[in-house]
Amino acid sequence: MTILSEVPPHALDDRIELFLATVPQLLEDLTDAVFEDHRSTLIKKKLAAPKTLGEESQLFWSEISGGTRDFHRDAKAADALRSLSKADLASFWLETFAADSQQRRKLLACVYSPDMALPSPSSLVSAVSTTPIVCVDGLDAVLEYKRTLAAFPGPHLRAA
Repeated sequence: MTILSEVPPHALDDRIELFLATVPQLLEDLTDAVFEDHRSTLIKKKLAAPKTLGEESQLFWSEISGGTRDFHRDAKAADALRSLSKADLASFWLETFAADSQQRRKLLACVYSPDMALPSPSSLVSAVSTTPIVCVDGLDAVLEYKRTLAAFPGPHLRAA
């Protein structure tokens, strides 16, 4: 997701986190009838045949170019949706997206315009999130930071 704003990125992140914190209550307030309506609509959408040759071609080529070649992905997803309950969805949300979940992973990359002063790292401490914040400025600092990460290419692929 990309968000463009004149509001500082850390303030937007706080607003997003505040919204995400409301999701468990939204799921709890969701009636069984409304949940079933959403679920059945999503199943119908997954099982709908492509309406044009272009849509069908895109469906197949996305699987081929992605290297997955799972041409029955939508049918499998529809089968999984049939057995999904509201409790399953709420449990998945808490395990995967809740701020205090051990499984949650989040990356926030902020790009500041040259007209905007970079904030000090201490000013970026969030009122909502306790996740440490790392600030890097400039290509050399970005590359140096990336070298500390496990997924960065090995030494033979690094820029000089």
